[in-house]
Amino acid sequence: MLQWLVDIYNVLFAGGFFEQGNWCEELCGPLTNDAASGGPLDALEAQVGQSFPDLQAKRQAVVNAWRNWQWPDPWYAFWLRPPLLEEYRRQCQEFAEMVDAKREEYLGGEGPVVIGAILPWIKKNWAVLAITGSILAVGITAAVAVSRRK
Repeated sequence: MLQWLVDIYNVLFAGGFFEQGNWCEELCGPLTNDAASGGPLDALEAQVGQSFPDLQAKRQAVVNAWRNWQWPDPWYAFWLRPPLLEEYRRQCQEFAEMVDAKREEYLGGEGPVVIGAILPWIKKNWAVLAITGSILAVGITAAVAVSRRK
């Protein structure tokens, strides 16, 4: 009986039922109710002085894919969540490639890599990081002490 429950859990886990995912704010900018703004696209448009409707439409496609992935009813989410998550990730990848291509076309090379989202995350989760680091330090110290006694 226990093996049967473990098998069901493994199938659900492998199927992406428990996948949480994250909004790609560093790629598309902050998410509002129906759209996203900011991010590398707005920075590129400001640098070039031109708007790119094709990239704005692709960013909206990323938002729509995110909303579709977040929306499934829990009763049938097991069947829908994995393909919807893949669609969201595919849209993000395509948007990133399109922004890089436009940046290279208009600015003549690759722009800086967007890593600015890590600092707000660290500021928000500093307590968890500190506690985790303390627990790891105590565990490593205890393991070293035990291994030295043997």
